[in-house]
Amino acid sequence: MLRCWEWSPTFMRTVGKISSRFARRCRSSSHATPQHNLFVHFLGKRADIPDVLSSLDAFVLSSRWEGSPIAVMEAMMIGIPVVLSDIGPLKDVSSDGKYAVLFRSGDQQDLASKLIQLVEDAESRSRLAVLARQWAMSTFSIEAHIASLLKLYGSLVK
Repeated sequence: MLRCWEWSPTFMRTVGKISSRFARRCRSSSHATPQHNLFVHFLGKRADIPDVLSSLDAFVLSSRWEGSPIAVMEAMMIGIPVVLSDIGPLKDVSSDGKYAVLFRSGDQQDLASKLIQLVEDAESRSRLAVLARQWAMSTFSIEAHIASLLKLYGSLVK
């Protein structure tokens, strides 16, 4: 989301395949209009994900179920504060919310409240982004993966 504040435009960007039902709901929402300073962009499949992520002020994943949340890892590695539903895989990838803002899954009010808190507290937002980036780079990066494999292989050789 970009510029999530009352007096400035808010942009919601959706990347990848989305259901036609979701697209219709967003397009027909009485709030998703220029009069309400809310603009919804369906970007579709993209090859420039780092550029898209770098343009965001926050990354939100409101899944009710998730496999391996690669998109969250990518957002954290870019250094963007993330807001996640409190389901198992998202709690795991954020170390139980230590490196992300968690909200109750399916609770729109809790999500809105957490986003407002994040927007209003620039210092916390910045600190969260830095900590999340450090965590993600030390845990999910290629270098971290290679180091883990070398350690594993080393233990097998002994």
